[in-house]
Amino acid sequence: MANQLYFFLVDDDEDDVTLFGDMITSVSPGIRYGYAYDGVSAVRQLKKDPQLPSVIFLDFNMPKKSGIECLKELKNITRLKNIPVIMYSTLSYESQIETAIQQGATCFIAKPSSIERIKKIIVTLAGNMPGNLNNALQELDEANACVVY
Repeated sequence: MANQLYFFLVDDDEDDVTLFGDMITSVSPGIRYGYAYDGVSAVRQLKKDPQLPSVIFLDFNMPKKSGIECLKELKNITRLKNIPVIMYSTLSYESQIETAIQQGATCFIAKPSSIERIKKIIVTLAGNMPGNLNNALQELDEANACVVY
């Protein structure tokens, strides 16, 4: 299913991973969902997965390999370098966000504090992908759901 949407989350918080997956399923059971609990596992999984994700959500702070380290590695792998990476974290230090953008992240989304905000992010992205990611990010930016640089 080459045209199937595929969201991949890299986050060491099991509750966040479960909640994100549940929201994807509630929005559209047709969206494929993958995850890893750290950057090392994420890179290993993404290298061998025959289907490339439509978008990767990447937490900043994780064990084994930070989000920035993982981002750098992903952007140096030919088959993965063009996949949009959204930094997705409770952290929102401007210097870290700028570093992530400089390293190739598409944007930064603060982890929402409510289920409805998570759902809004997923619905907006799913409704605009694969061809209109910029429109989706603009819509999320206007709703104060993400920081777009």
